Amino acid sequence: MIKFTVIGAVIVLALAALAVSLDSPAPAVEPQVGIASVDLSESGQFAQRLEQLELTLERQLLENRELQRRIELLEQTLDLALQQELPAVTRAPALNDDRGGMAATDREAMATQRAVNSLLEAGFDEFRANDILAEVNRVRAEVLSGFELQEERPDRDEVQLEVSNRLKLSLGEYDYEQFLNATGQPTRVPVREVQPESPAAIAGLQPGDEIVRYAGERVFNSTELIDKTSNSIEGSSVLVEVEREGIPYSFTVPAGSLGVTIDRRR
Repeated sequence: MIKFTVIGAVIVLALAALAVSLDSPAPAVEPQVGIASVDLSESGQFAQRLEQLELTLERQLLENRELQRRIELLEQTLDLALQQELPAVTRAPALNDDRGGMAATDREAMATQRAVNSLLEAGFDEFRANDILAEVNRVRAEVLSGFELQEERPDRDEVQLEVSNRLKLSLGEYDYEQFLNATGQPTRVPVREVQPESPAAIAGLQPGDEIVRYAGERVFNSTELIDKTSNSIEGSSVLVEVEREGIPYSFTVPAGSLGVTIDRRR
């Protein structure tokens, strides 16, 4: 009897607990505001990052265009330098140039050897010949690198003048002249015509004279002579030294234009 009473009490308590749980309101579900706000925040960061990447890409494209412009300018400068009166050994051949079935490096080596042989025939020893050619290449590279930064394509005479002035200083006047002779380049400025009543005519210069010095400075080509006359001090007098049929002559003329026609190819 007691056993059934205990069981009945347990059942009553269980039913009472069940009734309480059914009468209790369901727990409220909190809206996931935090998750939504995180997503919105990440979306904003994504848009900002995307904008940064677009700006970086645009900046990179501009830098690439500037680099391409500089490359094109350098190519133009190199093309211009190839027209200079410099030996073939100082002219770098195109990498894809394989005319005649010969590699560019082979032709360059042959050109170098020819230049060395010319210098050997001019009286240089092999060490000095190679040293001169290396110096020519070095100076040319430095000059071209300097002109690369210019906005406009450099003038051919400007490049030649800068190269000549540097080589005269680095090689010395005598070795530079021997180098020019050995490589078939001019060492004098031939006078083709003398204008009537010009300073040169009054001083006594004649067609066929070869100008060697102007105001005491050695001139090897027409570009150097034009530079000297253009930058001389007006109102002063200068000494012009020439060779006429192998005989040296000196003439005093007013500084400035001589009033002669010279061969610009030399």
